[in-house]
Amino acid sequence: MKIKQRKLAIIAGGGELVLSCIKACKKQNIKFLLIGIEGYYNSSYYQSHINLSLNKIGNIFYILNKENIKNILFIGNVN
Repeated sequence: MKIKQRKLAIIAGGGELVLSCIKACKKQNIKFLLIGIEGYYNSSYYQSHINLSLNKIGNIFYILNKENIKNILFIGNVN
């Protein structure tokens, strides 16, 4: 019996922990939507699906609802 796996939203700031999380999701075949916070998330390895500035961060709820995403991970540093 296969368990239905939902999509994960990764809301990413800066730092190496973000890249480790993305690599782990890819290795375990976890589908995810990467939302990068402008000015903090900057990776040449993985391009974010959506970029949001801090003053537009409230739009995350609209995006999550539109994509029907219930699992959310906030990760990385934001000053």
